[in-house]
Amino acid sequence: MVPLLPCASIDEMRDFHLPLGFEVTHRQLRPNPYLALRRGGIDLHYFGIDGFRPEDSYGSCLVVVADTGPLYEAFAAGLGSRFGKLPLSGFPRITVSAWWIRAATGSGW
Repeated sequence: MVPLLPCASIDEMRDFHLPLGFEVTHRQLRPNPYLALRRGGIDLHYFGIDGFRPEDSYGSCLVVVADTGPLYEAFAAGLGSRFGKLPLSGFPRITVSAWWIRAATGSGW
């Protein structure tokens, strides 16, 4: 199963995901903006909607991995190099949640 997620700009989504280690597997502008990305076994697909506001969206995707620590570290390193710091607020952003913290500290559930 591959999630199909709305976005305001497929190019902004591409620019955010490339530093995370994703590769573009498909991109089209017509007849509808569409972007397909892949990183290892993770596939994400985005479709562009004029006027889309991510802060008003309930769309989400849960990626389940055995160990979140290495994935978070790779994402944080890529985003840090792209933005000069981790984008923790606004859109797009990476969220530091209890899931990541538990994985990093080994505290379990």
